[in-house]
Amino acid sequence: MRPRYVHLIETQRRDLALARALAALPQPELPDDMDARLRAALEKEQRRRRRRPGWRELLALLVVVGAVAGTIGWRYLPPSSSTMAQLETAVEMRRNALIPMPPQSAVARGRMTEAERARLERQVAADIAACYTPRFALELIVEHDAAAEAVAASAHQLAAGAEWPAPVTRQPSELVFVRRDWDGSIVVGLEQPQFDKVGASADLYTFRRLDGRWLIDDIDHRGG
Repeated sequence: MRPRYVHLIETQRRDLALARALAALPQPELPDDMDARLRAALEKEQRRRRRRPGWRELLALLVVVGAVAGTIGWRYLPPSSSTMAQLETAVEMRRNALIPMPPQSAVARGRMTEAERARLERQVAADIAACYTPRFALELIVEHDAAAEAVAASAHQLAAGAEWPAPVTRQPSELVFVRRDWDGSIVVGLEQPQFDKVGASADLYTFRRLDGRWLIDDIDHRGG
């Protein structure tokens, strides 16, 4: 008989002997409620894990909560007083450019000459460029002819004998912070006496910071 077959037969005999020895051992006696005990232990462990998350999970949760709270806080954190002063200056310049003040000589005679109108148009265009972003200023001056319209309104008021500065520029108003947009822009409302609250009828101004200055980038006219 070949050696490898002898080895195989011996191995099988040992396995059979071990199986007979295990079968001869007495079976362990388990409590009748063993299944119930196992289920209770498993449920207890599951509850423990739910009540006590690991420190990694807690740390991740704290990071997420902190990030969300910080983002929300940043969006509704009012600007500094110096920033609000810059915004108010830009809005005031914009209001003055709507019906610009004619030269004193024109006020005295009750009308403007063509040369005076041309100079005033250039001044209004410069004021628009100083308080609006380049994109918005170009749109107003080129597409909407804002400088010429402002001077025409001024000439009309002058012919009607209106007082200067124009009444619209003397109306009291107040800027109220609304929010910050995700791109860093600041949105404020121009609150005026005829409007009850910001966001309902008041105009909303969006400011963008360019070259260290806050400039008007959009106006949402809500006052009708």
